[in-house]
Amino acid sequence: MTFGVVVGNRGFFPSHLAKTGRDEIIKVLEAAGARPIVLGPEDSTYGAVETYVESQRCADLFKKHADEIDGIIITLHRHPPRQLLRQNERLQQPHAIRPSLFVDNAAH
Repeated sequence: MTFGVVVGNRGFFPSHLAKTGRDEIIKVLEAAGARPIVLGPEDSTYGAVETYVESQRCADLFKKHADEIDGIIITLHRHPPRQLLRQNERLQQPHAIRPSLFVDNAAH
């Protein structure tokens, strides 16, 4: 399987989280036998998509590989899911976190 991967980074997140998140999602996909198609650090800061221009670069990359891509994965940054849930008690829904290939990073 081949996945287009969008590593999103909004300006208020520290950029290093995009780097570690990008590295981790690539590692997980490759360990599962999947091939990621993702911007490289030469295309944007840490290979993440933050600006409109970077989103255009990502779209162009996906168009170039359109016949190969089986699905798209969008990730924002690496952050422990339980910690995300603790930040807003209304979001604490343990049943919303389901086992998956990305169990360590899956958050509602």
